[in-house]
Amino acid sequence: MLAVSPKPELRVWGTRGSFPAAGKQYMRYGGNTSCFSVEYGGCLFILDAGSGLAVLGEQLKKRADIRGIHIFLSHLHIDHVIGLYPFLAMAADRQTVQIHLDERSAEGGGLSRLIGRPYWPYSIGEAGIGLSPFGPGTGLHIETDAGVVDVSTMSGTHPGGCCWYRLRFGDKSAAYLLDCETGDDIEGKLTDFVSGADLLVWDAHFAPGKVRKGWGHSTWEDGLRLRRKAGAGKVLMAHYSNDYDDAFLEAQEAEALAVSEGGCIFAQEGMVIGL
Repeated sequence: MLAVSPKPELRVWGTRGSFPAAGKQYMRYGGNTSCFSVEYGGCLFILDAGSGLAVLGEQLKKRADIRGIHIFLSHLHIDHVIGLYPFLAMAADRQTVQIHLDERSAEGGGLSRLIGRPYWPYSIGEAGIGLSPFGPGTGLHIETDAGVVDVSTMSGTHPGGCCWYRLRFGDKSAAYLLDCETGDDIEGKLTDFVSGADLLVWDAHFAPGKVRKGWGHSTWEDGLRLRRKAGAGKVLMAHYSNDYDDAFLEAQEAEALAVSEGGCIFAQEGMVIGL
């Protein structure tokens, strides 16, 4: 249930990568694709629009008090935007939704061409959703009743390009790094980008030793290493491969917890994490 909290909290609506997973073997960690939210100052900040956004959209029907909805897209791969299709009908009734995306994803009408006819009866324009493209590295500033939310952006390492975000809510911050492949060429900049963050949402698509180079994904070991180097607080593992069912992820979580010194969380749908 989406509910008011006096402190910023991140809520998990989708944990999977690539495509949604259905079946009883995915019940604990969830089968929807990437979607997370933070409510702050009368606004809702949504990170990616995977299939979990459909669940969040149903909750928003009961929340007329939320005056502004800001969706930050990492990139346009289908698993990160599929939730926009069912979300459009709800958005058309609110007229308060803004999508923020890397200008490269907006070139040639990218998102607008993907969402709408002939593929879907609603278009982004018909739903009254605004598009706000920005250049990689741009800082965004969004007014809320609780003060300005500062959003830092960084161009990411993923096939076709992507964007990573760091959002500051008062004295708390969360960094969002899906989809991410680490390497010597990016690790220093990445460490600076997330330095001191209270929460790091991390791409744990592959299990250690199973990484496919060039696919644009990482492991929970990579996330814990970055947490230590950057002095971050907690790291939330997400974007699980559909090859990994609940039993496999439970075993991976146990391994990670044994070496994480208490700062590791494996995302489950419905989970709420304080920043």
